[in-house]
This record gives sequence, structure tokens and C-alpha cells, in this order.
Amino acid sequence: TVTKDTAFIDRLEKKTFEFDLQDGLLIIYDFLNNRGLNLMISPELSLDGQDIDITYVKNDFEINQPQINSGRVKFTVENKSDSRLALGLFLIPSEIVANTDEDATVIMDPYLDGKKLLTSQTFRDLFRNELIQGNEGINVKDLTVLFTDLKGSTELYDRVGDLKAFNLVNQHFESLAKVIVRNRGAIVKTIGDAVMATFANPLDSVKAATEIVEDLNQFNRQHGGENIIIKIGVHKGSSIAVTLNDRLDYFGQTINVAARVQGLANAEEIYITDSVYEIEEIQDKISDYTIIPERAKLKGIQEEMDVYKVLIGNSQSTMSI
Repeated sequence: TVTKDTAFIDRLEKKTFEFDLQDGLLIIYDFLNNRGLNLMISPELSLDGQDIDITYVKNDFEINQPQINSGRVKFTVENKSDSRLALGLFLIPSEIVANTDEDATVIMDPYLDGKKLLTSQTFRDLFRNELIQGNEGINVKDLTVLFTDLKGSTELYDRVGDLKAFNLVNQHFESLAKVIVRNRGAIVKTIGDAVMATFANPLDSVKAATEIVEDLNQFNRQHGGENIIIKIGVHKGSSIAVTLNDRLDYFGQTINVAARVQGLANAEEIYITDSVYEIEEIQDKISDYTIIPERAKLKGIQEEMDVYKVLIGNSQSTMSI
């Protein structure tokens, strides 16, 4: 199956899709309303191009031309319903269709749930202008948030000069982004030298945190010294996804705690909260590092919290108490 295109279409909006088609079965599917349209594409080649109008009305698709040939096709889809559409256009080649039972139903399994979609860097890149409707936002019940910040960046600019420091910091951001995406996370925003990222799986966030520090140590060795020093904090819990400044952002106590926990860290340290550390897979992941449990009073948080300092630069398989 080949994905030809995807798009949101708001109420009373039109969108155009144009691409080449070969003979087979074209499926146009609305994931929000669970409605679809199956179109057989003829092997006969059309050299002039084809304009196909499709209307979504009364929870169903209507098409002006049921016969479609192979070649260049332009689809204009108009949403006349009261609901938003999330369209996917998929082509199943004829050789696959020929081997499929005529009465078989095409079942489209969901690939991403809502939380995984929101924490996908690809989704954020492709749909950066999509807005959350309304003023209340979307409640995300279990989100893992990672904050990083640089230690001594002002001294770095003073020590090596503005241009070199700027280049080093930019290279750090590029390396950090690769690690986050590699571990199935997404960058929400940068705030000065700080980065906020989110993950659907807390284990992925801890993997990313340890790799960031280890990669940065290697980066510093390659550049002749400890030029970039990073501090990291990780926390998980519920939050609210909102649209702020035309981008997807998050608010809530989980975000505040994650930022405050990062503020506890010193050079090459990762601080994780008890909600993250209590996961057995995460304890296994960080078992090679020195782990120091602490009780911390975070600014703006009434009660002290159990946190764990993970020393990446000191791998001894121990917990200090």
C-alpha cells in the first residue's frame, strides 16, 4: 500500500490533491468519522489529466465521476459536513488487489494513538500549523517531559568568543535533536539554551537523557575540552496540550515539576522523579550509573519530592544513600 497524501479538511473547506495513479484500488478514508470511499483505477492511461470532484456530506462521500483511469489525477475534496475530516489517500496496486478475496474488507489498523501522535517529531514537523480548537486544550493523561539546559554558557561565550560558542551551541542542539527523535520523542520548544521535549514512553526519555550526556562527552573530547556542559531533568504525569503562539505546547504541574527538577542538576547529571524511577525497566537501564536518592523542595511545590540523581560521568553500578 502506498500513501499518496494526508490532510485535515475543516468544515466548509475545499482541498486539492494531485498525483499520478497506476491501476489498482484507491482508498480515501476519513479517520475522524470512520468513513471511506473505494475507487478502482483502470489500467487505461489518460494522457489529458483528470479532474475529480468529491464531496463529503451527510456522513458519506459523493463523487462526480466513478470511472478513473491511470495517469495524472487531480482530486478536489469539499467538506460540506459539520465535522472536520482527517483524510488519508492510499493506493493498493492491482497485483495485490487481484490476490484479495472480492468480499474482503480493508481493515486499517491505527498506527498511532493520540499521545504517540502528539509526541511524534514527524507530526509536529508536518502539521506545525494545526491548531487545537477551543480554549480548554486536550488532556494528556500520562506524558513524560524532559528538560535540558546548558551550564556555564555565559562563561563559554566569554572564554571562546561569540562565533565559536554560537557554533558549538548550535551543533549541540542538532545532536540533541537527533537523539530525541531516535528515541521516539519530539522537541516542543527551545528557551534560550534550554530544550523541552516530550515522550510517550518514559523509558525512551531516560534512554535519550543518558545518550545526550554520553554523546556530549564525546563531542567535547573531539573539540578539545569541556566546552558544552548539560543538565537534564525528567518527570512524568498528566498535562494539557494547547495551542500557543501558533504551535503545540503543554501546560500544567507536570511541566512545572519537570522544569524545576532539571534545575536541581549539575554538570553531567540527570535528575528523575520517583514516578519515573519506580518503573522497573528504567531502573535496569540506569543500573550501570551511580544513583543518589534525595528529598527535594522544589520552588512552587508545597511538599518535598523524592528525586534521583543519576551521575552519567561515573559508571559504578551503585546507589549511594
